[in-house]
Formats: sequence, structure tokens, C-alpha cells
Amino acid sequence: FGNIYIFQAFYSLLKASKSGPKFVTLTSPAGSTGSVLGLPIDFGVYAASKAALNSITRKINFEEEWLGAYEMLDQVSSSSLVLIAIYLCISRISII
Repeated sequence: FGNIYIFQAFYSLLKASKSGPKFVTLTSPAGSTGSVLGLPIDFGVYAASKAALNSITRKINFEEEWLGAYEMLDQVSSSSLVLIAIYLCISRISII
């Protein structure tokens, strides 16, 4: 529920943004129903939580027409987070 709490906490700031506000969640390929077939059974809870996150992000995107809500895939590495941060700084996309 952490991403929902973050969205609720920053809702008024996102709404006040004048430059096309964006809400980006970090997910993984495990959240896709097609990719869980190759994962061990131990990943079931993790995959379910990522699928729920994807669903919540899509719901926010469709319900809040003024806001762009997107899932960003991570390949489960800290270097991916660094690259995402660099990309967001360069492209000036707001992230919460």
C-alpha cells in the first residue's frame, strides 16, 4: 500500500503542477501474467504484489485524466535505479 500512500500524500502537489504532472511506479517483469510462467513458485507473492501495483497505477492513470501515471520496469538491480534517476533528471519528468 506504500505507493497508494505516496500518491495520496503528494496528490495536491501533483494537482498544482503546471508542467504535465507524472506519477511513476517502479515495477518488475514479474508483475506481468505472461512472465510469471518461468518463475519459481517462491516468487508468487512478489509477482502478485507487482501485478497489484501495475493495476493500481493503471487505475490512477484512467481515473485522473490530468495526470500521467506510468509503470517503469526494473530488472531488479540498483544500477537500474541510478539510470532511471539520470533519465528523469535529463528529461525533466517529475517523479514522486
